[in-house]
Amino acid sequence: AVAVLPSQKGAVGLLHNPAARDFISDAFAHAKFIGYVHEALPLFEKAGIAEDLDAGCIELGKGKGAAASFVAACRQIRYWKREELVTG
Repeated sequence: AVAVLPSQKGAVGLLHNPAARDFISDAFAHAKFIGYVHEALPLFEKAGIAEDLDAGCIELGKGKGAAASFVAACRQIRYWKREELVTG
């Protein structure tokens, strides 16, 4: 699992970092659970996954229990349903 928690300013800096974009797209391709904050969405767009976010991508900071839901989901190790999308 990964958590992407940049500030707005930090996210702008990551947009121009190829390693950051690769990190995001690799995590998605490997069916990892991804916890994120709203500020990370431009980075997801640049990495090419924004339109494919699924139930394995959990927005943190939205209401009580979002972080607990993310941790609970991570017990499954991977979001296996995503493999169908990634492998075609």
